[in-house]
Amino acid sequence: MSQVIETRTELISLDDDEIVRCKVKQTEEHRLADAIENVRATAALVGGRRVFLLLDARTATKIDREAREYYTGPENAKVVRATAMLIGSSVGRIIGNFILRVNHPPFPFRLFSDEESANSWLRDLMAASDDDGPWES
Repeated sequence: MSQVIETRTELISLDDDEIVRCKVKQTEEHRLADAIENVRATAALVGGRRVFLLLDARTATKIDREAREYYTGPENAKVVRATAMLIGSSVGRIIGNFILRVNHPPFPFRLFSDEESANSWLRDLMAASDDDGPWES
């Protein structure tokens, strides 16, 4: 059974497979306050554990610099062990590539155009992990 938290910009769920799924809603802009709310909601959903996250950003349109920095910074790294980001448009690809080139997340972060490949990558990382320690990018 899936648990779900809804924020202004995302639907965040945890299923039996222990992968957190964040679906970005269509909003005008994703700001720092939204990033903080989403990370806190994820942490509450998983009870403080560090998790593997599937970010469905196929409907994303705009994310400000402060939000990008927060998602790739130490506060999010306390919650996220790896992120697979689903993209479906040129805007999503631009956002994802910008995050990878400029912000350098302190955890594995990859872009995917199909959900099965993203899930497979996350499951492989989960199977290879043997502790809750930090990851190297």
